[in-house]
Amino acid sequence: MQAGVQECGSQQFFSLSDVFPIGSSVFMLGHPFYGHQAEILEHCGERVRVKVLSIKEPNFTNARKVNVSVKLFQSRLCYINIIYI
Repeated sequence: MQAGVQECGSQQFFSLSDVFPIGSSVFMLGHPFYGHQAEILEHCGERVRVKVLSIKEPNFTNARKVNVSVKLFQSRLCYINIIYI
């Protein structure tokens, strides 16, 4: 009886450039850019140089105001419905 070994599709990496090819997208796990998307620019020995894509957070002030006014309007309708029942 002979046992056969089959490749499972796993890939072995030999260098940092194999894991992080130039131009690929990554997500930062370090401070202060935790969770930000970045692009690989170059390899510097045992380090990788990246360009962090920092997107400005949107301003939700107007949306919050609309949400509050809708809630107030809905609460007044419920109050009117309770009075007329």
